[in-house]
Amino acid sequence: MLMTKSTSELRQWRKQTARSGTGEIMDKTRQLEESLMPIVRVALHKGVGISAVVTWVRQTYDRLSNGSNCASPDYYVPQITRLLCARLQK
Repeated sequence: MLMTKSTSELRQWRKQTARSGTGEIMDKTRQLEESLMPIVRVALHKGVGISAVVTWVRQTYDRLSNGSNCASPDYYVPQITRLLCARLQK
């Protein structure tokens, strides 16, 4: 049921965004990113959540960090969140 609700909300968001002006699109994108950031953080740190999202987040982290442990995983959370948001908007 969570996936159905989430999918429905994403479709509604896309429809609203399609009818919006540039400023509104940026605001809606920012709101989506803000709501996704905790999901990305939990997926990255705890491996908990929708399995496809957790897998994508961890693979994206591995790609961005090049297997390096120089920076904290938290360093990559904003970038991963923006990438996830862009992917969901396609």
